[in-house]
Amino acid sequence: MAAPAIAAPGWTAVTIPSTGNNVSLLGASARTNTDAWAAGTGASGGLIEHWNGTTWSIVPSPTPGAYPELSGVAGRSASDVYAVGTNLPSVNGGPEQALILRWNGTAWSADSNGVFGGALAAAATFPGAASEWAVGRGSGNQGLVLSHS
Repeated sequence: MAAPAIAAPGWTAVTIPSTGNNVSLLGASARTNTDAWAAGTGASGGLIEHWNGTTWSIVPSPTPGAYPELSGVAGRSASDVYAVGTNLPSVNGGPEQALILRWNGTAWSADSNGVFGGALAAAATFPGAASEWAVGRGSGNQGLVLSHS
């Protein structure tokens, strides 16, 4: 027997495109009511979805390394959005690497794969800002704060 749905005042589940089982969306950011992003992990690695004001759609993104996982996303314009997370360099493992992807208004690309050790957990900025921020855990389990302008 399935568990009964729990009602939450004002909250409604919104349909997203299916990418199979084991999908986790871990970060979300909205610039406007017709430009929002969600980032996480799908069956084949990093997963990025975009809200156009009506529906969510999967936006293809690079999957550098062996196990990319995204946990945060933030954008300061329609052509300047960053998604952050972590990655392993190969299927044989290796040290975690901070993963940064950038949306240029047309496509996602790897912005800084493997430059920083550790894992990024969240990104922050706002429309028109002079910089973006990413935070997480660096190599050696030390706090890591990155700034990009």
